[in-house]
This record gives sequence, structure tokens and C-alpha cells, in this order.
Amino acid sequence: MKDILTIELHTFMSEKLSIIVTDYLGREVYRKNINAFQNRIELNLSSLLSGVYNLSIIEDASNVYKTKIVKR
Repeated sequence: MKDILTIELHTFMSEKLSIIVTDYLGREVYRKNINAFQNRIELNLSSLLSGVYNLSIIEDASNVYKTKIVKR
């Protein structure tokens, strides 16, 4: 499906992760808290409009992994 984003997780030190998607204005549009022992996460982004978003994976207060995603 085109509205499903799949993330493959490899190495994380914490048990819990937060996945946050923000729009270009920095508004949070999606959040999911997960167990870091999962290897594969699927996010249903069907509620988002087309555009560019920031994806952050927060492991703890000091480790944040960021990338951009494009929803068409």
C-alpha cells in the first residue's frame, strides 16, 4: 500500500522508542511508541496529506534519529 511506511530497526540501546512525524511547520501529526525489540515497524500514514514530513525516532533524551519522508 502506498500509505504504509515500513521502517526496519537494527540496533537500539533502549527498550522503548518513540516515532514522531511532524509537518513542515513542526506540528506533530503522528506519534507511535513502540518496543525497540521489534525489527520491523509499519506506520499507516493514510491520514496525512501529500507533502514533505520530518520523521524522528527517539531512543532516549540524547539519541534522536531524523530523516525526511515524502507522502505523495
